[in-house]
Amino acid sequence: MQTYKSKFQSITYIIILIFIIQQSGSSQNGTQNLGGAATNGIAHAGVTLENISAMYTNQAGTAFLEGWAVDVSVDRRFNLEELTTFSFAAATSLNIGTVGIMIGQYGFDAYSEQKIGLSYARLLTSYLAIGGQFDVLGYKIEGFGNTYSYTAEIGLYSKISKQVHLAAHIFNPTSSKLNDREELDSRIKLGFRYIPSNKLDFFTEIEKIIDRDVQIKLGAEYAVLDNLDLMAGANLNINSFHFGFKYLVQDKFTIAAAFSFNNNQLGNSPGISAQYWNRPMENQ
Repeated sequence: MQTYKSKFQSITYIIILIFIIQQSGSSQNGTQNLGGAATNGIAHAGVTLENISAMYTNQAGTAFLEGWAVDVSVDRRFNLEELTTFSFAAATSLNIGTVGIMIGQYGFDAYSEQKIGLSYARLLTSYLAIGGQFDVLGYKIEGFGNTYSYTAEIGLYSKISKQVHLAAHIFNPTSSKLNDREELDSRIKLGFRYIPSNKLDFFTEIEKIIDRDVQIKLGAEYAVLDNLDLMAGANLNINSFHFGFKYLVQDKFTIAAAFSFNNNQLGNSPGISAQYWNRPMENQ
């Protein structure tokens, strides 16, 4: 009887999970919105992020990383323990470019997803960068076992000027499949970043998932103090609104916290991030 009850609860959780993902406008892959507060605070409009946060959004942005950096993040979608995402990223700049690794874990015992990515990025010129990542994606459904898929990501990042940055990113350009009957989502993201001053950044991102509506994301980050930034953003298509902050604890260590809420009453989605950036002394 206990075994039957456990299986019934697992199936119920999976049905609720599918319903929530559909209502939130997200793709099938819960590991796509990684990065915790660093991306959550600006409504995941992160295709023009640079340095370590770019490991989750557009690997080309890591080409501008100097030194090495690490990020550890947690995000709890709709404040449900079963929808918690853990992510880890590390990257270092070398003479040949920037190399990195990221790991993401999403879900619970009955249903979970894993993502492991190995990335490489380099500057083509002082203002243009290219990057890519090889991904291993794992899926586990209780009672059905595990399955794995392999795909890639590729991105471009251009600093048109100090004030204007443009970026593009494609996830799964090869249309890899999860199994014989189901394809992985392919995503195209285009981003525009405007930096009117050294205290204020504006982010705009257009995301298109094949066979789904275009999503428009807006974000902003403002430095109210030398060591404190405030973040805000919105996803106009799913009516989600995002707020957060970044606090520079020391010259190399930053913590961030953010949350989002959705008009469809699914609940708040809090996230936290901790980043360590060991950059050259002259750039601190």
